[in-house]
Amino acid sequence: MFGVLARFAGQVAWHDLPLDRPFSAGGARMEAIPLTASFPGFVSAKRSAELNPAEAAIGLLVSPECGAGNPACSRLSSRPGKTLAFLPGVGSVSDALLERLDTCDFLFFDGTFWSDDEPSHIPGITRSARQMGHLPISGAGGSLDRLSGLQRPRKVFIHINNTNPILDDDSTERRTVSDSGWEVAWDGMEITL
Repeated sequence: MFGVLARFAGQVAWHDLPLDRPFSAGGARMEAIPLTASFPGFVSAKRSAELNPAEAAIGLLVSPECGAGNPACSRLSSRPGKTLAFLPGVGSVSDALLERLDTCDFLFFDGTFWSDDEPSHIPGITRSARQMGHLPISGAGGSLDRLSGLQRPRKVFIHINNTNPILDDDSTERRTVSDSGWEVAWDGMEITL
């Protein structure tokens, strides 16, 4: 993949994202936050040992940068100050993360698996959802349970595996998610903060 992105000089510019410190990108104020997770299975043990575990998975907090004369502000939000949390791979939810999420207006959250044992039903997979770095939606300590106290943000599950029963509009699992105040993202979904 990286070879395709670097076929000629200047095709791609790589930049390190600072953790827990805001930065600007494309008219937005962004902050990369470390999430408790493990490196993906394709990262070798040798390479994992060389890397910072806090960078195994990150989420992004995004809000418009509404300085004087910034036309990007109106593209991102009609109301300055709104914050979107984008967390596609979450292994666990700390109390500190809960506090951060409760200040957000919109939450895109890891909905990869419904249950911790769901991956074991996929041929060739032997790890649980948690072992793969994904907090399951259901069960004690799952995302429905752990995030049940969040009142402020509009909550949407993203990054949903095709084995997850919440993709079936008529399933019990989908009703459980909806009854808990969550939405399930769909291709082409658009939001307005």
